[in-house]
Amino acid sequence: MQTPLIPPAPIPPRRPSTWRFLRSLRRDVLSTFAEESYERLTIRGSILGKPFLLVNDPAGIRRVLVDNAFNYVKPPSTVRVVSPFTGNGLLLAEGDAWRGQRRRVAHAFTPTHVRALAPLFAAAADNLVRRLEAGDPLDPDAFQAVALDAVLRALFSDATPERRVRLQDLVRRYLTDRGGPGRLRVDDLLARDPASFGFLLGGRRRFQREWFAEVDAVVAERRCAPRDGGDLLDGLLAARDAETGEPIADGEVRSQVATFIVAGFETTARLLFWAAYLLALDPAEQDRVADEIGTTTDDALRSSRLRSLLQETLRLYPAVPIITRTAIADDVVAGEQVHAGDRVTISPWLVHRHRRLWDTPDAFKPERFEGRPNAYLTDDTFIPFSKGPRVCIGAGFAMAEATIVLAAVLRGYRLLPAGGRPAMPVAVVSIRPDRPYTFALVRR
Repeated sequence: MQTPLIPPAPIPPRRPSTWRFLRSLRRDVLSTFAEESYERLTIRGSILGKPFLLVNDPAGIRRVLVDNAFNYVKPPSTVRVVSPFTGNGLLLAEGDAWRGQRRRVAHAFTPTHVRALAPLFAAAADNLVRRLEAGDPLDPDAFQAVALDAVLRALFSDATPERRVRLQDLVRRYLTDRGGPGRLRVDDLLARDPASFGFLLGGRRRFQREWFAEVDAVVAERRCAPRDGGDLLDGLLAARDAETGEPIADGEVRSQVATFIVAGFETTARLLFWAAYLLALDPAEQDRVADEIGTTTDDALRSSRLRSLLQETLRLYPAVPIITRTAIADDVVAGEQVHAGDRVTISPWLVHRHRRLWDTPDAFKPERFEGRPNAYLTDDTFIPFSKGPRVCIGAGFAMAEATIVLAAVLRGYRLLPAGGRPAMPVAVVSIRPDRPYTFALVRR
């Protein structure tokens, strides 16, 4: 029997340390998780005097994310970092506002509608393959470019190349630039509310004005020249509230557009990179996937081997490694008392690698997902898209996009690992490689 691949990961310290956490905040949160975090089901602690409960217990996760989900809201730190990009869209809205927004946009992410977007994903994938044929490298930047190209095509299928480039530049500036305004900072952790330390928010405010102006311009152009439908923006403009019959207001359209971009770009780009990385390290599995993907988009979408690969990639490198909530009222989670104002942390990174929840949790074994096409909807120990009423509405969108792009690359090329030391996962917002990494490519 073949020995399973054990991809590289940080070596956990023996003891937790607030100093280590603060020192690593802008570099790598994953390296702050102590050994006990992979073995215990709950851990109490505090950071900068603020108590928190770390929950790995499946029943506790279900309590926070499913059974009593509306008792737990996004903390000020999350709102401060995300709202300049998304406004009060679906990602940040709470309570009745969130319910109304979810109801108004749900139709855009049905399986039927997502499948209708497949040609737009395929066009972005073909664009990537053409760049590779011209000699461009396959690296994290290439995966970011194709993921952003795909989501912008899905939103604004008629946008000019120049406009897409401007939008791409703004997205990269906020979400990926080192030291950019989208990075979590110590003042975000100390903030009592989203407006605290306002003198430090100037960069985020300036970005928001520029970003919203660009999105508003795209929406205004479409309103002046309406179409019969075909992309996500058409769906938003045509949507009506099921209870009131009212269309979505311009401000909400803008917020949802921005939310779709932030949710559909960075996380999908990282999924694509890590899936390619795992296949480069495991050539036998790469051959099995390449043999099954067929020659068409529909073939790829039907490939169970590729789907299992992507789910195992999300297990090892979840799109969002940490989920943080603040309790509104007292509760009991996994036998632990939670008081109003306490923070509850659920880490998909830890849950997916927990030694009491998974067999050989550090090993790359796509076969563990065979026969489980949507395990992220049914398994409380597999939460790459969160869980419950607030499960990521775009999960199917991301999986379809990643499937089509990765299949296009594998049809044309065999992926080989880069020279030098392995790529280590590090996380601030999403999980990325710790160094520039360019795959070696051999034409099939």
